[in-house]
Amino acid sequence: MSSSIPLPTPSIVASQIVRCVTASVSCVASSILALMIWNSETGLQSPYSRIIFGLLIGDIINSLAVLISPFASPSDNIDKVFSIGNVRSCEVTGLFLYIGGFMVPYYTLFLTYYFLKRVKYKVTPQDFAKREERYIRRFIMVVAIVIAIVVFIRGDYNAAPYGSMCAIAPRPFDCIAQDREECTRGKYADMTVLFAQIIPYAICFTLLVYILSSLTRHVYVTESQLTPIEQGKGKGNDNPNNDNNAAPPTRKRYESVKPIAIDPLNAKRLEMVLKTRKETESSKVSQEHSFHNDDADQVNKLENGNVHREPNLSSLSQQDEPQELQARPQESQAPQAQPPKQEEETIKMKLTKEAAKQSILYPKVQALKKLIPELPIFICFILVVLHGGEVPSVADLLSSTPNADPMQQEDEPCRQEEDEAFEENNHRKKKKKRDSIASWIERLGWGDLLSYDSSDEFDSKVERAMREFEAM
Repeated sequence: MSSSIPLPTPSIVASQIVRCVTASVSCVASSILALMIWNSETGLQSPYSRIIFGLLIGDIINSLAVLISPFASPSDNIDKVFSIGNVRSCEVTGLFLYIGGFMVPYYTLFLTYYFLKRVKYKVTPQDFAKREERYIRRFIMVVAIVIAIVVFIRGDYNAAPYGSMCAIAPRPFDCIAQDREECTRGKYADMTVLFAQIIPYAICFTLLVYILSSLTRHVYVTESQLTPIEQGKGKGNDNPNNDNNAAPPTRKRYESVKPIAIDPLNAKRLEMVLKTRKETESSKVSQEHSFHNDDADQVNKLENGNVHREPNLSSLSQQDEPQELQARPQESQAPQAQPPKQEEETIKMKLTKEAAKQSILYPKVQALKKLIPELPIFICFILVVLHGGEVPSVADLLSSTPNADPMQQEDEPCRQEEDEAFEENNHRKKKKKRDSIASWIERLGWGDLLSYDSSDEFDSKVERAMREFEAM
């Protein structure tokens, strides 16, 4: 009956060569990984390493059986390609092929079950090794060996077509389809395939899907508990500008985590940590206030010392002062001595914007900026540094530059004219105010008040008249 099977073609020969090559690569790779685990520092001390090691051993056995099968098939087959063996060699090869093929999927199931216990049930590796690992590993090995031996005794390991594989099959391969009476071996191989391969593999696949689904569901539920549930979803959220709708769930993650119960010992530790942190923050705040007060004192001394140099500084109003100087606290505190470590950090501080505001040069740079508004801030900083950290006057700047810009010399008369115009404008406003008060006095019938030429006498007379008016 085997004559009904066509003779091997070049494609069949190529497929067997490819199968042998891939089996060789798989065997070598699994062997290398197994040796790496065996020779590692931890070795087989953890359940994870032992499960992976068993999975690799099963793959090595299966790959070797696939590699040897084309050569271990009986040589009396007319459709042989590389067959040089006999029935007994094919049976032994089929035995190891089944054991390796059973170990690989069930050790994969074993690995997923281990992760389920670790992630979902928080089982430690030591507890898992004592309670479950040894029994599951023994179950897999015992079932695989028992089924393989039963199939071996029944004589169901035979060569597949073209001698490509020694597996559970009848001999001749198509005798079951023709007539069972003509089968010399594996007369009921189809039933053996059902109970030895299809049912165990179906059970393994079902359990694998169940465990992975349970693990995935646990991870999803845990993640959803860490994310706050959107209240009123779909109700009253028609506004597209609503932040709750626009923000992704991961943006609010860990906001709804329930507080963990703390025992008295941990509560005491937490109290000490919070107390230490509070003291550290208060010391930082006091040091910052001392910095601000020192800077404010230096600015006042600097401005008072520069009045005799440049009269224009005294005419500046409070509105022209920088916002940083106005925002500083007015109360004076005694400067606190800095520890050596903090002095080192202050010296190593980079010249950023915040560092420049806290440094002693910043008020002087601002004073020079008020003195000469046309200069950029970085030019003012360079000039202060070049003059030894002091504010140079306009005369010093002009004397230090022999080739002064004639445009700056022309700006000095313009600035004086602007000052004169400013004073004249103030005088005009005062006069307008006096005229309005005089018209108001005339309406009241107190014309004798206008006979005073001195402004002091006029003001005192107005105050006396107002008191008399309120007493009436």
